[in-house]
Amino acid sequence: YYVSATDNAGNVTSFPDSAAPYLYTVGNAPIPAGTYSSLNLDWTSTLTGDIRIVGSVSITGELNLGPHKLTLGCDAVVNGAGNNNFFVGNVEKEYCSPGTFTFPVGAVVIPTAEGDDVIAGPSSISTYTPVIANVTSGTFPSSLLVTVYGVQVAGTVPGEGLRKYWDVSEVGDITADLTFQYLDADVQGNESSYQVIRRSGGISNVFPGGSVDTVNNRFFAPNVSEFSEWSAAVPLSPTSAGAEISGRVLSPQGKALKGVMVTVSGGDLLQPVVVRTNTFGAYRFENLKVGETYVVQVVSGRHLFRNPSRVFNLYESLTDENFVAEPRR
Repeated sequence: YYVSATDNAGNVTSFPDSAAPYLYTVGNAPIPAGTYSSLNLDWTSTLTGDIRIVGSVSITGELNLGPHKLTLGCDAVVNGAGNNNFFVGNVEKEYCSPGTFTFPVGAVVIPTAEGDDVIAGPSSISTYTPVIANVTSGTFPSSLLVTVYGVQVAGTVPGEGLRKYWDVSEVGDITADLTFQYLDADVQGNESSYQVIRRSGGISNVFPGGSVDTVNNRFFAPNVSEFSEWSAAVPLSPTSAGAEISGRVLSPQGKALKGVMVTVSGGDLLQPVVVRTNTFGAYRFENLKVGETYVVQVVSGRHLFRNPSRVFNLYESLTDENFVAEPRR
């Protein structure tokens, strides 16, 4: 609801804004798509579309968002979140400045007959596994979207990793320190051997600088600027075969940049290896020893790059490591 008033001069005002009314639900209530000032929800509520909250949302129980998205505005807050009160599905948080937000998310996944993964509803035994995102810098406004899946992340030793992984994606440009909370029930195998895993482009790698706190059941990924799937697990053992790091160097408009210098150093290399991009902006470093750490850097006198160098723990070939130049100012 919202309250509207008109004075003798014909001036009309409403509180809250009629475009974002308050909404209180009782029982199994469908929530229409739209923007709301404040929402009061329980586990029997059902979203019929994407919703956005600009004020506050109160949650009681485990609310399955289904295929829809719940977006929290820059100043929005969540009341009542905890072990028994959280969202299962897609939760997005907008950031208008640096700051910290705890995503009240959890999930359990039920395999289908075809082996696909389906986010389970509130009738399943879901668990609260929040993500704390401390945004330290970026271009604002930007946002992060978090979804939790209750299976071990691919590309790791089976039975030697958490039974959950977190999919984190961004709209805009954000750098953040991420903290992921898990439960004893999520642990498989030897927890002390876990490492922080980032899976991007179908490839799982150990995240440099990541750490696992087995006492408090959480793991950390600092200074993240490229978001993807995250978990803690034992990485696949390195093989003796060589691997490659390759990708493209592109303009802000996505066009190929020819002749740009790209170097790789570290690992078992005695000195840096230098290549230049071809007509398609592509570069490739082959026969790199797996299980080593490498630094790939792009160097250009004509173009600037926000992240001109990247660090990789190489356990398998990385074939989509693109560098995109910054727009000229």
